[in-house]
Amino acid sequence: MPAVGAELHMALVPSAHPHAHVLKVDTAEALAMAGVKCVLTHEDVPGSNIWNIFHDEELLPSRTVHHVGQPVALVVAATQRQAQAAAQRVHITYEVLPAVLTVRDAVAQGALFAEERKLVRGDVDAALAASDVTLSGTSYCGAQEHFYLETMGAVAVPKGENGEMDLYASTQNPTEAQMVCAEALGVPAARIVCHVKRMGGGFGGKESRAVLVSTLAALGAQHTGQAVRLVLDRDVDMQMSGQRHPFYATWTVGATRTGELRALRMRLYSNGGFSHDLSMGVLERAVSHVDNCYRLGAADIVGRVCRTNTQSNTAFRSFGGCQGMIMTESMLCELADHIN
Repeated sequence: MPAVGAELHMALVPSAHPHAHVLKVDTAEALAMAGVKCVLTHEDVPGSNIWNIFHDEELLPSRTVHHVGQPVALVVAATQRQAQAAAQRVHITYEVLPAVLTVRDAVAQGALFAEERKLVRGDVDAALAASDVTLSGTSYCGAQEHFYLETMGAVAVPKGENGEMDLYASTQNPTEAQMVCAEALGVPAARIVCHVKRMGGGFGGKESRAVLVSTLAALGAQHTGQAVRLVLDRDVDMQMSGQRHPFYATWTVGATRTGELRALRMRLYSNGGFSHDLSMGVLERAVSHVDNCYRLGAADIVGRVCRTNTQSNTAFRSFGGCQGMIMTESMLCELADHIN
C-alpha cells in the first residue's frame, strides 16, 4: 500500500523477559533522537487497555509482561529506521519472575486455565479390564509457524472529525479490528472503518492476533493526528504472534489381540500461551477429533489448556483437528508395535 500523505512509522519496544514486572520505562533518550514524535505506554491508552475474546490481555502491559517480545511501549517517528533505532533506546527496568515455557512444565506445575472439555462414552475402567492388551504412554506434537509471506501490518489514518479513523489492515477479522480499536480509542465503533482489500497469507494467524497490530497503529495515529504505519519485521512477527498449539497427551488404551480397540482414556493438554485467545475452540476441535476414523469403544477424553509464558497461540488451519488425530495416530503406532 503506498504512503498516505506524510505518514509516520511505528516500532515496538519488546519485552526482554518471558515473565517480569515492569518497574520503570525510561523514554528520555528515545524522545531526544531525530525524527521521534512520541513514545507511548499503557498510560497513553485513552479507552480500554483490555482486549481479546476472554478480555484477559492488555494492549500494553500496565505492570507485568508475559512473554518475550510482548510490546511494552510504542515509538512513533518520521521513518521506520528512526522508529526502530529509537525503540532500542527505550530503557526498561524489570523484576524478573519465574516462567513456565513448555506444555510439559505447565502440566507438572498445574499451570492450567480453569476450563476443560470432555468426551465420555461407556465404562472405560470395565472395558480396559476386559481388554486382551493394555498400553499406556504419551504423545506430543510441536508448534508450527504460519509464515504468511506478508507479515502483520496496518496503516491507521485519522479523519480529523469526532475521532474517526480508517484502518487499512492485513487481518482476517476486520470486525474485531474495528471493535477493539474503538474500545481502545474510547469512541463509538461507527467511527472506525476497517478496510481489507487483500492479504499476503493468513491461515488463521491473522484471525485474532493481527487485531493488536492495527489497534497499536491507531493509538499512534490518534496521538499524533497523522497517519501511522506499523509493519512487523519477520522476527518481531514470529515473537509476538501466536502459532499452532503444541499438544501433549497421556493415554491408556485397551484392545484385543487382533488390534480391535476396546477402550481409551486420554488427557489432552495444549499450550495456549499467556492468554486464552482462541485456545478453547482449538481444544474442543482436538477433543472431538481424537477418534479420527476409528471406533474407540469406551472413551474418556478430557482436554485442558496450559498457561505458559509464551506468545498466545492461536488459530491455524484445521484448528486443533490435526493435533487430536496426531495424538491417536502416535498412540496406535505404539500399540501396533506392542501387539506385534
